[in-house]
Parts: sequence; structure tokens; C-alpha cells
Amino acid sequence: AGIATLVVPPAHVVRGATISGHWCDQGSGNQKGRVRLVLLRDGALVADAAVPGLAPHGRESFSVVLEGDVMLAGDVVAAQIIVGGGGGHALKLKGVKLVLDATPTEALAKSGYVEADGRVTQLSLYECESLAALPPAICGLLALTTLKLEKCSGLRALPDAISELSALAELCLSECESLVALPDAIGELGALKSLDLSFCRSLEALPDAISGLGALTTLNLYQCEKLVALPDAIGELGALTELKLDECTKITALPETIGGLKALKMLDMTDCSRLTSLPAAIGELG
Repeated sequence: AGIATLVVPPAHVVRGATISGHWCDQGSGNQKGRVRLVLLRDGALVADAAVPGLAPHGRESFSVVLEGDVMLAGDVVAAQIIVGGGGGHALKLKGVKLVLDATPTEALAKSGYVEADGRVTQLSLYECESLAALPPAICGLLALTTLKLEKCSGLRALPDAISELSALAELCLSECESLVALPDAIGELGALKSLDLSFCRSLEALPDAISGLGALTTLNLYQCEKLVALPDAIGELGALTELKLDECTKITALPETIGGLKALKMLDMTDCSRLTSLPAAIGELG
């Protein structure tokens, strides 16, 4: 039997629906009472989520969440109770609340996380340690300006389709400790201003394609312990103002092309313990 319903409104980003309250099965006999949320589209069941187990004989609190990733405008979220067959069975509910967690896209646009039309502009997957790869479909987020993958320690590679994120301005891969290399497609991110590869302790090299990052102002390679050298292409990053190489303990020298970094304001090579010399072109910086 249905006890409450909500309709998913248009022009909203929906995170889910929650039902909560207190429940109690009839005081004696077999426990049969259950509560669930269902998502209906044109009367057909699309998804559901049930409170675990059966209602207790004594009053206890309950809650269950129906995730919003499949919810569309016009869908109906309904709370249902199931009391079992046989007749004469009762399920007592008190203080029940059915809440839809939804935000108007206009409000989210003001926050900077989505465009006014609902397109995502910022995505954080912080500390998703079991994530080994990004699906190519993620690169369909064409309005994305910020992608944070910090502490995704199982991430081994980025998809070539990363090149489709033409609006991306900030890419954080800090502490992606399994990341060995960047795809050549990284060089097609013409709007990228900040690339954070700090603590990428398995990163062995940067691709020559990095020369395509014409808008890049900050490159952080702090504690990239397996990085042996910078590519000659580094000298083509004409907008670069900050280059952090501190504790890159395998770097022994800088390329002569480093002199091409005419906008560079800060070069940090603290504790580059194997650095043996600096190129003459170091005098051409700034």
C-alpha cells in the first residue's frame, strides 16, 4: 500500500529521495512488515530501495535512500508498506518523512558546479582508491572546467578521450600513485591552466605532447620520485609561471629548452638530490 508520493520536478539536479521515521510491527506473532521506496515512470517500476529487514516488535527508527541517478522530471517517488498476507497484520509508523533531495539548476549554476542548463562544470572523485580507470564517457562532460582525482591511488591511466574536455582549466592528479604516464591526448587541453601531478610516485615521464598546453600556468611535479627528466617540449609552455620539481630525486639535469619559459616566476627544485648541474639557458628565464 502507498503511504506518500513525490513528483520529481523539472529543471532540478536530483541526488535522491529518503524516507525516515519510526516503525513497529504488531506486538506479537510473526514479523512481516516492510517499507520501501519505488520510482515509477508512467506507472512502470524503474527502481526501488527497501529498508533492510522486517519491522521489529518494539518501536525503532528506520531510513532508506533511493539514489537519484536514474530519476527524471515527472517520475513519481512513492513510499510503500508491505504487511504480509493472512489478514489481521498491522504495521505502525510514526513521524514518517519523505524527502526529495533536489536543487534547482539555477541555484547550482550560481555555485559554479553546473551550468544554468544543468551541465556539470566541476567533478571531484577524491580518494576513490579502487578506481583503476576513467570511462571514456566521462569526457562527454563538455562544460567541465575542474576535474579532481586526488588520492585515486589505483588509477593507472587517463583515457585518450580526455582531449574532448576542451573547457578543462584545472586537472588534479595528486597522489595518483599508480599513474605511470599521461596520454599524448593531454596536449589537446588548450584551456588547461593548472596540472597537479604531485606525489605521483610511479610517473616516469611527461609526453612531448605537453607542449600543446599553451594556457598552462602551474605545473606541480612535487615528489614524482620516478621522473628521470623533463622533455625538451617543456620549453614551449610559454604561459608557465610556476614549476615545482622539489623532491624529484631522480632528475639529474634540466633540458636546455628550459630557457623558453619566459613567463616563469617560480622554479622549485628543493631536495632534487641527484641534480648535478644547471644548463646555461637557466639565465634566460623570466
